[in-house]
Amino acid sequence: MRQGELAAGAKALLIRISPSSKSDPPKFVLCVMSAKEKLNNKTLKALLEAKNISFATPDEVWQVTKCVPGAVPPFGHLFGIKTYLDESLRSLERIEFNAGLRTRSVRMLEKDYEFVEEPVKCSFTSST
Repeated sequence: MRQGELAAGAKALLIRISPSSKSDPPKFVLCVMSAKEKLNNKTLKALLEAKNISFATPDEVWQVTKCVPGAVPPFGHLFGIKTYLDESLRSLERIEFNAGLRTRSVRMLEKDYEFVEEPVKCSFTSST
């Protein structure tokens, strides 16, 4: 269970990018942000150069990650998808995140997370 500040919680959101053609499958990306922040849909759409994005459905989360929503770890490379890291976590010394279970968390240095994952660093949140 998490014991740190809410801001240090690394929320991993699986985002579905709707295809431009109905015959193409959707694409997915993982957006990692502070648990205290809110995703800015307009900013993320512009960043991804996408016409339509949405949160993945629970079935899609399972199909892509083999995790239930809320248990997805912030490592898109494990699932063959790109990871976007919001600036809301980059100034923190440590981050905490779920790693396959909703009942257990992992704590690690933020700089080590960036070293291991090599995410795209950007900004796509609004403070709540």
